[in-house]
This record gives sequence, C-alpha cells and structure tokens, in this order.
Amino acid sequence: MRRRRGGDSGATATAARPVNGAESSLRGQTRQSGDRHQPLQPTVTDGADGEGVRRNYDDHAWLAIFITALLYFIVTRSGKSRGVLSSLSRPYDVAATKITLHDKSNEEMMRATFYFAKSLKNQNETDSLYFENRRRMEVIISSPFDSHEGEDCKSQNQVPFFSRLASTTYVHDEDLGRGYLLIADVGRSGRIWRWEEGGGPITIGRSLHQERSGCRSGLWVENNGVAAGSCPENLFGRTQSQGDVSINHEGHGTCRNLAAQPPIPLLGSASLAVELTRNAEKSSIGKNLIVAEWGERRIVRVEGETGARTPLVTMVPTADFKSWRRLRRPNHVAFSPFGDLFFTDNAPSSNVTSSMVYRLKEAVHVAPISAQRSREAHGWHGTTGKEQSVNEDIDILFQTGGDIEGMALSADHSGLFILVTDHFSKRTIYYLQLSSEDGAEGATLFYSSHRSSCSTNLGDQGSQVGSKLVVDENGLIYFVDCPNEVAILSVNGTKVASLQLDEKAALTSVGFGEDGYIYTTTSNQLMRLRSRIGGAKLPTNLVPPFLKKRDDKNRRDKRDKQ
Repeated sequence: MRRRRGGDSGATATAARPVNGAESSLRGQTRQSGDRHQPLQPTVTDGADGEGVRRNYDDHAWLAIFITALLYFIVTRSGKSRGVLSSLSRPYDVAATKITLHDKSNEEMMRATFYFAKSLKNQNETDSLYFENRRRMEVIISSPFDSHEGEDCKSQNQVPFFSRLASTTYVHDEDLGRGYLLIADVGRSGRIWRWEEGGGPITIGRSLHQERSGCRSGLWVENNGVAAGSCPENLFGRTQSQGDVSINHEGHGTCRNLAAQPPIPLLGSASLAVELTRNAEKSSIGKNLIVAEWGERRIVRVEGETGARTPLVTMVPTADFKSWRRLRRPNHVAFSPFGDLFFTDNAPSSNVTSSMVYRLKEAVHVAPISAQRSREAHGWHGTTGKEQSVNEDIDILFQTGGDIEGMALSADHSGLFILVTDHFSKRTIYYLQLSSEDGAEGATLFYSSHRSSCSTNLGDQGSQVGSKLVVDENGLIYFVDCPNEVAILSVNGTKVASLQLDEKAALTSVGFGEDGYIYTTTSNQLMRLRSRIGGAKLPTNLVPPFLKKRDDKNRRDKRDKQ
C-alpha cells in the first residue's frame, strides 16, 4: 500500500505550474518604465518549449539559507567547539609540539610514524622532532575539572561535564558509512560520550552516547563515597543541596568549599570494546558494545538491537581456584581473534593481594538476554539468573601484586602486553605468550622503568584508572610512562622516543582511532595526534561459528592443547 503525503498532494502539484490560459495572461503583462513601484509579478522568460515561468527568488533561495546557516555556525560554533569553518576563527589548543628521540638512529622510524616539519624548530635540539603545525597534538574537548580533582573552580564559568575519563574505543558504523570515537567516563555513575567529525566539513563534535553507564541499581555499591545501595547522581557539578554549587540563569556553576567535600566516587564505565563480529570487514564493525561496569561490578554486553545488558562476567576465581568472588574493578577489555574476551580485575582492598588477567573463552557466543531480564540481571550473582558461581569458560592467565593499568594484544596476536604499576612507583611491562599453558609463569619481563626518572611529579593523579597501553600495526608499543608522557617502545623493548604534554596534566589513556589519529585523555580532556600508522589490526575470520554446548566445549579444549 502506497502512503500518501500529508495534504492534497495532487492539487499542490497542479497548482505549481500555470495552465496555458494563465501562462498567456502572464506573458501579456508589462511593466511601466516610469513606475517606481515594481509590481509583485513573477519574471517571465520564454524557453524553446514555451514554458518559461520562474520566480527570481526561487533561484537564490538556497543561497539565503546557506548564508544564514554559515553565519550561525561561525558565531555559535567557533573556537574549541570546532564547528564549520572554525579554523578561520580559533584553532584547537595545542597539547604537544614535538617528540624527543632517545636514540638518533630511530629518527627515520619516527618520521615514518608521524608528520614532522622538514626543519628543526630549534637547531640546538638535535634530539627533538617537531610536528607540522597542522598535525600537532591538539585538545579537541576540554571540560572544567570535576571537584574530585581538588581544583578551585571559582574562576570557571562552566560546570564540568567530564568527571574522570578512562578509555576510548573506535566504532565503525556501516549504516552511516563512517566511524566515531566512544569515550568512557568512570566518575560518578558513569557516562559514555561520543565524538565524531561527520561526513563533510561540519564537525558533529561531542554528544552523550549512554547515561549511567557503570551504576544503575546500586545493589553492589559498598561505602564508595555514597550511601550503600545507591548510585551517585550524574550532575553537571555538585548538587545545590550540598551547598557547594550555585547555578546562575545561564546554567553555569561556581564551586565553593571544595576542600571540605569528599572525593567523587568512581562507579562508572572503565573500559569499552566493540564485540568481534565473525567475517566482518574490520574488527570495529559491530552493533554490540562491551562495558566494564564499576558500580555493578561486572562486565556486560550492551545489545545493539535491544539495548539490553547481557552479563558476561560477574564472578571470577581466586588465585588458587578454591573459591569464586564478585568482580571488584574490572578493566581493560579486549578480544582475541578467536572471540575470547581478555579482561583484568584490580583489587583495591587490602585483604586481596593480587590483580589478575582473565580470559572468557568465546565470549562472542554468550546468548543475549531480553530487555526485561536485563533489569532483573542487576541482582544476579551469576550470569544466567541462577545461583551458579563457577564458570568453566573463565581461566586465569596472569596475576601480580601491583595494579594493572593497561593491556593490549601484540600485533601478531601471539601474546599480551600487560602494564603493571607497583606500590613503589615501578612500572613494568610483561609479555604473556598466549600459547603457553603456564599462566603467570609464562610471562616474561619486557620493559621496566621508575617514576623517579620522570621530570614531572603529579602524585597519584591518573593512577589505577584508564587504559594506558596500546600497540600499533607495526608492533610499536605506546604507554603512559610518566604522568604526562607517552613512551614509545620498539618491538624488542627498547625505548625509541617519548611524547610529553606541554602542560602538567596526568594522562589516563592512550588508544588508536581508524581516522588517522592517536587519542589520549586526561581526566577532563580528549586530545588527538595525527599519525601515519594505525592501531594493530584484529582479524575476524578466525571467530568460530556457534555450536552446541558439548561440541563447543570439545572444540575449545582441543584448541587450548594446540
């Protein structure tokens, strides 16, 4: 059945063109040359076919609309918000201008990775390579500090919208024909933000992708800066009832008495990953999103079709496998080419001595739940609604006494790089061969450094939060070594170069997009740097098809023995 448009479409279409009689009378109309007042008659032009009636303003209506829209964007989207043609009004703030080489012999490698100016900015700095002016690291989103950072925001004229950024992941949308960046915020109850450029010259910019992304029920909140059994409110600044924010008529806030306020709880979303889709063109194509929820203390898959949150992991084994416990701070989720999900769990409480790397075998085949059951699942101890705690598909790959601050699959997919920070400020990268059956004993030391060698000391800012390690397609490792510095390591663990922020801000994550940029975050900023090299590619043709449970278990056991 064909739908008819609103109104009498047939009559409208007929009225749009004059009939022959009306056309003849229009041709007969003439203007008086001495008349100052031009009659409101359409101009007539004859064509070869005799049809020439047009209104002059019809030819130029699009121009008037375009000019109006252009002026709107220049006025309202200039500067940091980066609307159309904002580069003519105000560029992005620059976060870093150069890379420091640790060995001059690595210059060619770095020039093949980034865009540098042909000549040095300072001839005396022979160990520095300066980026091209339009390809420097730039701040694309900046929020005022949330009050848990201890900053004085009396002078700020805008209430924070970021609380504590923790990680990023890139998604390619086949329907849109382009990609966008998702940004996880672990502060308060959590938000997932979205950043995209758009399909043309207009920057779409920042938008809210998901609200309350880490805490919804409050059932698993235990004295984390809020009342047990509740989730903190996601507000743009503190609530008025606490007496520390005043809101003016323009919606801006002014913070007061920050020193007397407790830290904002971290119960949001700590890490994100796009679920691997079998035989997809690229690994970033997928409708389902994996989210590590700190407030609910679990890892879920947000179903793209229904929005339901399917629990993937709620309980994990202890180091001796004698008992199972609820996740505490799940983080650093990543897929293997076989559809396995790697994830970490840091244990901040004093009675637990280790953090671990786990694997959920073939997580892509976990059956989805309905939206109705999704609401009930917040109270589940297991992942199916039953009281089971043991999950035979979860095993331990690595354990340490420090905090795991990053994890990434190697470029050849044969192992995991794991970044660990201990309580003595020592930072160590371990390499875990995935074919090894020895778990933690199969991990080898890849790189080690100490915070005492850092030129900037920012305390504990950014520690224990964020995904601070990533690998590019050539096998180079990028990780947050010092608080405001990204170190670059070669495939054999040698420090090649370092990228230091111009300002003293603690980095919380580093990751690649598929748009030619490396993205980094602080707690309140999103930054990017143009790169010639992309992140490590993950194949999708190795994901096995779904089989029945018994056949599936036999296949996985056979694969693990290989």
